[in-house]
Amino acid sequence: MGYTHSWYRGREIESSIMDQIKADFSKITAELPEESQIMDMPDFWGTPQDIAFGGNKTTCEPMIFCRVSQARRITPDRAREPWMTGKYFEFCKTEQMPYDLAVRALLMIAKKNLIETIRVFSDGSTDDWSTACDLCQKVLGYGKQFIMKAHELCLSEN
Repeated sequence: MGYTHSWYRGREIESSIMDQIKADFSKITAELPEESQIMDMPDFWGTPQDIAFGGNKTTCEPMIFCRVSQARRITPDRAREPWMTGKYFEFCKTEQMPYDLAVRALLMIAKKNLIETIRVFSDGSTDDWSTACDLCQKVLGYGKQFIMKAHELCLSEN
Protein backbone atom coordinates (compact mmCIF):
# COMPACT_ATOMS: atom_id res chain seq x y z
CA MET A 1 0.00 0.00 0.00
CA GLY A 2 2.68 2.54 0.97
CA TYR A 3 2.86 5.85 2.78
CA THR A 4 0.12 8.02 1.27
CA HIS A 5 -1.66 11.33 1.70
CA SER A 6 -5.25 11.63 0.45
CA TRP A 7 -7.89 14.32 0.32
CA TYR A 8 -11.56 14.75 -0.43
CA ARG A 9 -12.61 18.02 -2.01
CA GLY A 10 -15.14 19.77 -4.18
CA ARG A 11 -14.73 19.65 -7.93
CA GLU A 12 -13.67 23.28 -8.48
CA ILE A 13 -11.60 25.72 -6.46
CA GLU A 14 -12.30 29.41 -7.04
CA SER A 15 -9.56 31.02 -9.13
CA SER A 16 -8.70 33.59 -6.46
CA ILE A 17 -8.30 30.88 -3.81
CA MET A 18 -6.17 28.73 -6.13
CA ASP A 19 -4.02 31.79 -6.85
CA GLN A 20 -3.46 32.20 -3.08
CA ILE A 21 -2.60 28.50 -2.69
CA LYS A 22 -0.06 28.79 -5.54
CA ALA A 23 1.42 32.01 -4.11
CA ASP A 24 1.88 30.47 -0.66
CA PHE A 25 3.31 27.28 -2.12
CA SER A 26 5.78 29.30 -4.21
CA LYS A 27 7.08 30.90 -1.00
CA ILE A 28 7.46 27.43 0.56
CA THR A 29 9.37 25.99 -2.40
CA ALA A 30 11.95 28.75 -2.10
CA GLU A 31 12.62 27.66 1.50
CA LEU A 32 12.71 23.87 1.13
CA PRO A 33 15.85 22.18 2.40
CA GLU A 34 18.12 20.96 -0.39
CA GLU A 35 17.17 17.29 0.06
CA SER A 36 13.47 18.17 -0.26
CA GLN A 37 13.79 20.21 -3.45
CA ILE A 38 11.13 19.55 -6.05
CA MET A 39 10.88 19.79 -9.81
CA ASP A 40 7.94 20.79 -11.96
CA MET A 41 6.43 18.03 -14.03
CA PRO A 42 7.22 19.06 -17.64
CA ASP A 43 4.78 16.58 -19.19
CA PHE A 44 1.88 17.54 -16.91
CA TRP A 45 -1.37 18.00 -18.84
CA GLY A 46 -2.93 20.61 -16.53
CA THR A 47 -3.45 24.34 -16.71
CA PRO A 48 -1.16 27.14 -15.48
CA GLN A 49 -3.25 27.43 -12.30
CA ASP A 50 -2.61 23.79 -11.36
CA ILE A 51 0.29 22.52 -9.25
CA ALA A 52 2.26 19.41 -10.21
CA PHE A 53 5.67 18.35 -8.99
CA GLY A 54 7.89 15.47 -8.04
CA GLY A 55 11.11 15.00 -6.16
CA ASN A 56 14.36 16.25 -7.67
CA LYS A 57 16.13 12.92 -7.30
CA THR A 58 13.43 10.32 -6.73
CA THR A 59 9.68 10.42 -6.90
CA CYS A 60 7.23 7.72 -5.96
CA GLU A 61 4.28 9.53 -7.56
CA PRO A 62 3.92 13.12 -8.70
CA MET A 63 1.87 15.45 -6.53
CA ILE A 64 -0.93 16.84 -8.65
CA PHE A 65 -3.30 19.46 -7.24
CA CYS A 66 -5.62 20.94 -9.87
CA ARG A 67 -8.02 23.85 -9.63
CA VAL A 68 -10.63 21.59 -11.28
CA SER A 69 -10.39 18.01 -10.04
CA GLN A 70 -9.77 15.31 -12.62
CA ALA A 71 -10.93 12.59 -10.22
CA ARG A 72 -14.28 10.87 -10.29
CA ARG A 73 -17.07 12.12 -8.06
CA ILE A 74 -17.94 9.82 -5.18
CA THR A 75 -21.48 8.57 -5.59
CA PRO A 76 -23.75 7.67 -2.63
CA ASP A 77 -23.32 3.94 -3.29
CA ARG A 78 -19.50 4.27 -3.14
CA ALA A 79 -19.30 6.59 -0.11
CA ARG A 80 -18.19 4.91 3.13
CA GLU A 81 -19.35 7.98 5.10
CA PRO A 82 -22.22 10.34 4.23
CA TRP A 83 -19.90 13.39 4.05
CA MET A 84 -17.95 11.74 1.20
CA THR A 85 -20.91 11.82 -1.19
CA GLY A 86 -20.34 14.32 -3.96
CA LYS A 87 -16.66 14.85 -3.09
CA TYR A 88 -13.70 14.07 -5.30
CA PHE A 89 -11.04 11.71 -3.90
CA GLU A 90 -7.38 12.33 -4.72
CA PHE A 91 -4.12 11.03 -3.30
CA CYS A 92 -0.35 11.07 -3.55
CA LYS A 93 1.81 8.13 -2.54
CA THR A 94 5.22 9.49 -1.50
CA GLU A 95 6.78 6.60 0.43
CA GLN A 96 8.18 9.37 2.69
CA MET A 97 10.75 10.35 0.08
CA PRO A 98 12.27 13.82 0.60
CA TYR A 99 9.68 15.63 -1.56
CA ASP A 100 7.05 14.49 0.96
CA LEU A 101 7.77 17.68 2.95
CA ALA A 102 6.58 19.76 -0.03
CA VAL A 103 3.49 17.55 -0.40
CA ARG A 104 2.60 17.99 3.28
CA ALA A 105 3.17 21.76 3.09
CA LEU A 106 0.95 22.05 0.01
CA LEU A 107 -1.83 20.11 1.71
CA MET A 108 -1.57 22.38 4.77
CA ILE A 109 -1.81 25.42 2.50
CA ALA A 110 -4.85 23.91 0.78
CA LYS A 111 -6.50 23.16 4.13
CA LYS A 112 -5.81 26.70 5.39
CA ASN A 113 -7.39 28.23 2.29
CA LEU A 114 -10.22 25.77 1.68
CA ILE A 115 -11.02 25.10 5.37
CA GLU A 116 -14.11 22.86 5.46
CA THR A 117 -14.29 22.22 1.72
CA ILE A 118 -11.31 19.86 1.86
CA ARG A 119 -10.56 16.97 4.19
CA VAL A 120 -6.94 15.79 4.26
CA PHE A 121 -5.88 12.38 5.54
CA SER A 122 -2.41 10.91 5.92
CA ASP A 123 -0.54 7.80 6.92
CA GLY A 124 1.75 10.23 8.75
CA SER A 125 1.67 10.94 12.46
CA THR A 126 1.71 14.28 14.24
CA ASP A 127 5.51 13.94 14.44
CA ASP A 128 5.71 13.36 10.67
CA TRP A 129 3.75 16.56 10.06
CA SER A 130 5.67 18.72 12.54
CA THR A 131 8.38 19.66 10.01
CA ALA A 132 5.75 20.92 7.57
CA CYS A 133 4.00 22.79 10.40
CA ASP A 134 7.29 24.47 11.34
CA LEU A 135 8.11 25.35 7.72
CA CYS A 136 4.66 26.88 7.07
CA GLN A 137 4.81 28.78 10.35
CA LYS A 138 8.26 30.20 9.55
CA VAL A 139 7.51 31.14 5.94
CA LEU A 140 3.77 31.87 5.92
CA GLY A 141 2.96 32.72 9.53
CA TYR A 142 0.61 29.79 9.96
CA GLY A 143 1.22 26.13 10.63
CA LYS A 144 1.25 25.69 14.38
CA GLN A 145 -2.55 25.57 14.49
CA PHE A 146 -2.63 22.30 12.51
CA ILE A 147 -3.04 18.98 14.33
CA MET A 148 -3.56 15.38 13.30
CA LYS A 149 -6.68 13.68 14.68
CA ALA A 150 -7.20 10.05 13.71
CA HIS A 151 -4.99 10.55 10.63
CA GLU A 152 -6.91 13.68 9.54
CA LEU A 153 -5.26 17.09 9.24
CA CYS A 154 -7.34 19.55 11.25
CA LEU A 155 -7.17 23.15 12.30
CA SER A 156 -7.08 23.37 16.10
CA GLU A 157 -9.73 25.38 17.85
CA ASN A 158 -7.16 27.55 19.69
